[in-house]
Amino acid sequence: MGGLWRLLNSRKFAIILLVALLGLLSLSALLPSEITLTAEKWAGLKERRPLVFELSKRLSTPHIVRNPAFIIVSAFLFLSTLSCTATRISGWWRTRRLEFDKERSFPFTLEDASVKPAGVLKEELAGILRAKGWDFSLSGEGGNVAIAAQKGLRAGFWGSIVFHLSLIVCFIAAPVTALTVFRGKLALTEGITVPMKEGLEFHEGRPLGSLPALDITVTDLKGEYAEGIYKVQFGGRLKAEGRYFKREFPFSVNNPVDVMGYQFTLNEFGRSPLVVIEKGGAEVFNYYLNLRHSSTGDYFDLPDGSRLFALLFPDFFREGDKLGTRSKEPLNPVLLLKVFEGEKELAKGLVRLGEGTDVGPYSVGFPELRNWAGIIVVREAGLPVLMAGMAMSVAGLLVRFLSNERRLEFELTGAESGTKIAIKGYGRYYPAFLEREVREMAGRLKT
Repeated sequence: MGGLWRLLNSRKFAIILLVALLGLLSLSALLPSEITLTAEKWAGLKERRPLVFELSKRLSTPHIVRNPAFIIVSAFLFLSTLSCTATRISGWWRTRRLEFDKERSFPFTLEDASVKPAGVLKEELAGILRAKGWDFSLSGEGGNVAIAAQKGLRAGFWGSIVFHLSLIVCFIAAPVTALTVFRGKLALTEGITVPMKEGLEFHEGRPLGSLPALDITVTDLKGEYAEGIYKVQFGGRLKAEGRYFKREFPFSVNNPVDVMGYQFTLNEFGRSPLVVIEKGGAEVFNYYLNLRHSSTGDYFDLPDGSRLFALLFPDFFREGDKLGTRSKEPLNPVLLLKVFEGEKELAKGLVRLGEGTDVGPYSVGFPELRNWAGIIVVREAGLPVLMAGMAMSVAGLLVRFLSNERRLEFELTGAESGTKIAIKGYGRYYPAFLEREVREMAGRLKT
C-alpha cells in the first residue's frame, strides 16, 4: 500500500505517463479521420497507404478514449494529481505557513555597509519591507540583527493549486468524452426530410438509440464557383424538428450549427439528379442519386441485379466524340447513364434535365436536379469540461508567474564605522528584478 501511495505522489512517474498520453492523442489528431474524409478519399487512403489507414482506424480519438488502458492511465493521473494537491493543501492547513524552496530558485548575494547603527537600520529596513508588502520576521538584538522576508508565496501557492485543479478537471474530461462522444455522417438531399437516426451512413461512439428523435431537412443548398470551376463557398439552411424542438439555422462550410448539443458541420457538397427508370411499362427505380465522384461517375444497384452508372455533366458540351462540361455550374445538365451486368456493359445513353430516353431495355427519365450535402454530426460533452480546465490552467499559471515568489535574508552586523550589511536573495522566476529591488533598498539604507 505504501508503494502505491509513493507511486501516486511520484511527480516523475506522472510526467512520463502524461507525456505518453499527450503523444498518443497528438498522433491521433494528426492522422486522417474517416469522419472528415470523403468516402472516395478514405477508400483511396486504404489502397495507397495501408499502414496509415490501419493506424487511422485503430488510433482514432473516439477509439482511443474508449480504450480500457487509456481510461486506466487517465484515472491514475487523476488520482495522482488529486493526491498531490490534497497533500499540499493539508500541509498548509496544518501550519498555515508557506516555506520558500531555496533549492529551486536563483540565488545572489550582496554586501554593503552603512554609517548608521544596526538598530536604526533594522527599523528603517522593517519600514521599507512593510511598505512594500513583504512578510518578514526579525531576530537578534543590539549590533547583530537578522531579518528574513518573503513575498508572493501565498499567490504562488494558490496559483499552483488552481493549476493542479485544472489538470484534475482535464482528466475528468477523458472519461466524460469516452462515455458521451458521438460522431457520425449524414447524407441529405435538398428538401427531403430524413430522421436523424436513419440518415446516418456512418457513426461511432454512443449507440443510435441515444440520439434525439429529430427530423433533419436541408434547403437552399448553394455552391459558388469562381470562374465556374474553383470552389468558393457552400451552404444552405438546416431545419431540425422534434416533439418539443423546432428550429432552422443558416449554415456553411465555416459556420456549423448546434442542435441540442450536437454540432452539424458541412463536409461535402454534390449534385443529386432524380432518376426514374421503367422496364416493361413498370417503374423499377425512382431515386435521387447523391453523386460523389463528379469526374469519374458513380455506380448504383438496380432491383434486377444489374448496375447503373451515372455521370453528370453540369454544363454539357459535345465536340465530335468528346463529351465534357465547361464548368461545375448546372447551366446545361446532362446525365450519361450506362447499364452493366457484372463487368459487361449492356447499354448506354444521354438524357437531358427534364427529358427522357431509352437505355437498352429501360426507359429513363431525368425530371429534376437538386443538391445534396454531407454533414458531420459530433457531440463531445467532454469538450466543455476540457475548455474549463484549460481556462483554469491559464489563470493558475498567470497567478503563479505574476506572484514572483522571492525571499531575502539580511544580516546587520555592527562595526566600528557603522554597520555591515550582508544580503542573500532568492528569486523563483525573475532574479534580475529582485537584485535591482534589493540594491535600491540598500541605497536607501545607506543614505
